Amino acid sequence: MNKYQKQYRENNKEKIKEYRDKYRKTHKKYFKIYRKKYKLTYPNRHKEYYIKNKLKIKEYNLLKKFNLTIQNYNNLLKNQNNGCAICGKIEKSKYLNVDHNHNTGKVRGLLCMDCNTGIGKFKDNLNILQNAINYLRSYNEHTIRNL
Repeated sequence: MNKYQKQYRENNKEKIKEYRDKYRKTHKKYFKIYRKKYKLTYPNRHKEYYIKNKLKIKEYNLLKKFNLTIQNYNNLLKNQNNGCAICGKIEKSKYLNVDHNHNTGKVRGLLCMDCNTGIGKFKDNLNILQNAINYLRSYNEHTIRNL
């Protein structure tokens, strides 16, 4: 790609996106056939690439989704004693999930899958979370055994 093409792409991102989206819509059937054929021809290519480039992919996703470098991620992890910010669980084989405010995009901390899912199910709503806490407090172990 020459200098002119790069400049054109930079100046016309929206126009190019609209064209690409329109093209994909009108050629949907072709893309579906192509993807099927590609998967049959190269069944393990994606897996192999992922295994070889796991750290590179992680770095790219952190930067793209959260504007977070791998160093920032590791610093957060270190500040949380290498565990989930809520329950303290240490994930040795997996990365912890980056928890962020969905309105501002600001990173809050790193959570295990269970805690991240829990907060997501409560839609980051403090009132709902407080109601859940009150609910659990009202049913202590003694009450549950008597059922």
